Amino acid sequence: PRQVMNHLQDVLNSLGMPINGTRITQLGLSFKGGVGDLRYSPALKVKELLDDRDAEIESYDPYVPQESSLTEPYTGTDVVLILTDHPEFAELDYEQMSDKGAKLVYDAKNMIDEERVTDVGMKYANLSGDNTSFDKS
Repeated sequence: PRQVMNHLQDVLNSLGMPINGTRITQLGLSFKGGVGDLRYSPALKVKELLDDRDAEIESYDPYVPQESSLTEPYTGTDVVLILTDHPEFAELDYEQMSDKGAKLVYDAKNMIDEERVTDVGMKYANLSGDNTSFDKS
């Protein structure tokens, strides 16, 4: 969780977006894709770290709706943060997310094709740091 948090913060800083006050939609709360098990979930720790840094965090997980603050992933946000590799997240409509104001998809599970995101005008970053959609200088 700290590695994700630190890298996300670096990416946001490179885009001129501080974590404090940034609207982040966290996709995934459960421990792993396709299940609703929250035990030992690193996504919960990332959520806590975001809260500690005063991000405006909302969460969506179709497998644990009772713990989600959103009923759908398409909402006004600055950043879409993918933390669980649910199969549904691979099929999301990134154009709709962009239309609602999302500027960045941060893919901590490396499950999304970068072109699907950049083709609609958003930036893409992943945990490996292997992202070409913005200048890292």
